[in-house]
Amino acid sequence: MEVKLLPRPVGCLWIPLQIMTLGLVTLLLRSAEGKFPRRMDEQGVETRGGKRIGWAEVTSVKKMRYAMGAKSIAEEVIFTSRKGRFSIHSRRLANYEELTRYALQRVPPSAIAQ
Repeated sequence: MEVKLLPRPVGCLWIPLQIMTLGLVTLLLRSAEGKFPRRMDEQGVETRGGKRIGWAEVTSVKKMRYAMGAKSIAEEVIFTSRKGRFSIHSRRLANYEELTRYALQRVPPSAIAQ
């Protein structure tokens, strides 16, 4: 399944943040993208960081909702395994709903129940 990554959100604080950190914030954010999936197939997930995690290896699934007041601003599903973790985030992945449904259908039921 194809995973489409959206551009990183940039606001009015981006340039001052770059100057104050001497550009390190870009490197930190780029390294954080390693937890997003690059490819999903019947066997498992390949992350942007290069890890390959099989569906049967997933030990827990955690659904997070980020809100500001009563308004929900983002959702994230975090999949954890012994090899590492990967994340499907609504603000960074264009096909978030489709990817979430696809992944939740393939992980073991015991991982979702936790």
